[in-house]
Amino acid sequence: MTNSPEFLTTRDAAAILGVSVATIQQMVESGKLRAWKTSGGHRRIFKDSVDALLASSSQRPLDIVIAEDDQDLRKLYRLLFDQWGMGGNVEIFENGVQALLRIARRPPDLLITDLMMPSVDGFEVVRQVRADPMCASMQIVAVTAMPKEVVAKEGLPADIRVLSKPVDFAVLEQIVRKAARLA
Repeated sequence: MTNSPEFLTTRDAAAILGVSVATIQQMVESGKLRAWKTSGGHRRIFKDSVDALLASSSQRPLDIVIAEDDQDLRKLYRLLFDQWGMGGNVEIFENGVQALLRIARRPPDLLITDLMMPSVDGFEVVRQVRADPMCASMQIVAVTAMPKEVVAKEGLPADIRVLSKPVDFAVLEQIVRKAARLA
């Protein structure tokens, strides 16, 4: 007999996979994780399903869309993603409109968006992406130089990670590597 449980709560599965509880719920609903519901409506995720996801995650390359209006930062993103050597598909757009058009064609696994951009800002990009059921499991990272109070006032969903500029690229790399395990 092992000490590890056969079933996990959504919170336990979220901690193991490094994602939010809402993402785990979406993964269950989409069939990415096997689970059942208790009579009280709580999900219980099969541990072997989580283990299998972790084991197979390196099989598909990560698909990433970046929306950033600053040319120098776009170049830096490209350089760093190449250095991280994770493969996958990284597309970088200079505005929210271009990013949304790409997302509409094929939703990526991860969206990294600046919040302050001309025309369609990152807040609107996030609103439109979250309104699309096809993008429900997409992970989103928002990047901004705006004060935290201003960002909080706009009301981003709780599962969106917000990084301040200048971007801590070590933190961003950790986020991307976690996302790659779940792709």
